[in-house]
Amino acid sequence: MPKLSPAETNISFILPVFNVAPYLEKCLNSIEQQTSSNWEAILVDDGSTDNSSTICKAYSTRNHKFKYIRQENQGQGSARNNGIKLAQGSYICFIDPDDWIESETTKELLALMDSSDADFANFGFDFFTEDGISTRSFNRFSQLELTGREIFERAMLDRGIYSTPWSKIYRTTYLRSHNVQFPELRAYEDLYFSRKLALHARKCLFAQKIYYHALVRSDSTTRKMTKEKFTQAIEAVEIERLALLNYNSPKKERDLFDAHVLKFTSGLIIQAAFRIKDKMEFMACIEMLRSAGLFGRFPALRVLSHLTLTNQLMALVSRSPVLTKFAATGFSLVGIKPY
Repeated sequence: MPKLSPAETNISFILPVFNVAPYLEKCLNSIEQQTSSNWEAILVDDGSTDNSSTICKAYSTRNHKFKYIRQENQGQGSARNNGIKLAQGSYICFIDPDDWIESETTKELLALMDSSDADFANFGFDFFTEDGISTRSFNRFSQLELTGREIFERAMLDRGIYSTPWSKIYRTTYLRSHNVQFPELRAYEDLYFSRKLALHARKCLFAQKIYYHALVRSDSTTRKMTKEKFTQAIEAVEIERLALLNYNSPKKERDLFDAHVLKFTSGLIIQAAFRIKDKMEFMACIEMLRSAGLFGRFPALRVLSHLTLTNQLMALVSRSPVLTKFAATGFSLVGIKPY
């Protein structure tokens, strides 16, 4: 397969592909239809067993800008890491293969990054159901630029710098020089990646425009809640703790980390209350959090103060899992469900 020159590969799109054949062509077409030709797409097949491999090979055969590699099934974090190693572009964007991007994405994001020394930029995105209905959008940022420690503080609490890896464009040299990679987890690997990304960042930008469209699939593995998912969540938090905190960390940073964990586990509990039908299984998951020290004591006010009012309410509600489960059951009966 011919290599692209640096001028042709200013941006590398990295796609972790696993059993997404019904959605894949729409995604790849949206890349192929870019108004700028300065891109490559690295298709990392994570051991697909459906027709995804055939589709990827067909695109890579007809268009040398698509690069196809296959690995044994190890999860999308591992697939993305392999893509980072192979990327020839000055910048990297991640795309989930059941999503799609706007045709001006390459041209406009390259112009944004080339005019700045930012380490990464955040851009707008929205969510669509399989019926084509837009459910939520995120493209109203309170600033155009952040510098210094505030980047890390915002990323910790998902304030404008969201955990989703596909809502950003990254400077390749920054990712590599600071070894910003995904942990070897099959779920919640983006939790660590987002914070590691922000830890050493000097500057980041915000583009007030939607470039990315995410598909909300009812059968997606990311929406299923199981004991295994809780195990992965606990591991993800511990990986973060080891990477971001030490014995000398000031109290302010420890409180910030605790607020992040509280926000994450509260959301986890509320999602599980809706998606885990068996009450015993739900309570077993709560006990896993309790045993890991992530559930139990009432959050300190200084920790709660880092959160928005909505997140504070979620944190308080989730402290009573029996009530949370009861409320979720009632809401589900009338068709009210969280994203």
